[in-house]
Amino acid sequence: MVTEGSVRKIRERKTEKLYNEYSDGKERIHEEHLADRDRAEESYVESARSTGSDYREEYGKSLGNEYFANKEWTLAKLGEFANEEAPVGTVDYAMDIYYNLDIEDFRDKDSLQVDWEQWFAARDAALELLPDDREADVKQYLRRRESQVRRHMSDKFDDIITPNPDDNYFTVREQVAERYNINLNTLERLIIDRKTESDPGERVAPVDVSRDVDRVLNHFLDENGKPSISELREKLRESNPRMDAELFRQGFTTSVRSDRAQEWLIQLARQFPNMGYFEAPKARNIDD
Repeated sequence: MVTEGSVRKIRERKTEKLYNEYSDGKERIHEEHLADRDRAEESYVESARSTGSDYREEYGKSLGNEYFANKEWTLAKLGEFANEEAPVGTVDYAMDIYYNLDIEDFRDKDSLQVDWEQWFAARDAALELLPDDREADVKQYLRRRESQVRRHMSDKFDDIITPNPDDNYFTVREQVAERYNINLNTLERLIIDRKTESDPGERVAPVDVSRDVDRVLNHFLDENGKPSISELREKLRESNPRMDAELFRQGFTTSVRSDRAQEWLIQLARQFPNMGYFEAPKARNIDD
């Protein structure tokens, strides 16, 4: 005889089995992608086969792949209990945008250099979509997932490269726009509208927008006898050799702009072995 109690026990066993399968799958996904990050890190810190930029890109791509693999697994196992499209204003909505950022959209097609200022602005914009009461928890979660090397890089990024969140190497574009009372969001919107005038459905890569933004801002700087945006960044590196060394170590630049920055890299390589500090080539456009 089938009783209500026996039916409940069957349901509980099925639920427990489903939960165990779901948890095992998530753990398997994590281990697979963690192995990818470990390989990228080993190549970066032990053999110098890759640069800080290579490591940053591979590490970030692995995290994104793991995030979306988990979403697919959740949909496959939990079905109706999981939403395929995250509602606006939720953590999942913000994180979908965060992990969907494609580094190639920020890479200049000619120089192949990534526009890191635009990249960080886009990433910060995604995190600003987090619910206010969850923002701190999510950011703490993102930091907890970092390896020792990544955490060291993040700490030095905050302490050395961007000690002032509103005035640093990666906010030069914003500072120039503010100096000339230019609203960057409005300017970017105008550029996108112009580029899509003939085809409103056309997608415009962020790097194409930032290139035109720099042309506009550099015009104002030139008219006022001021250095260009790229020259302003170079001057910041020359005035702060420790920051210049850290920018190279983290893959944001391909050279250093002073002997003192090179000395910093040698000193830091001794102080922090296997953390990605290596001697760098010196930039060519420097007057000795």
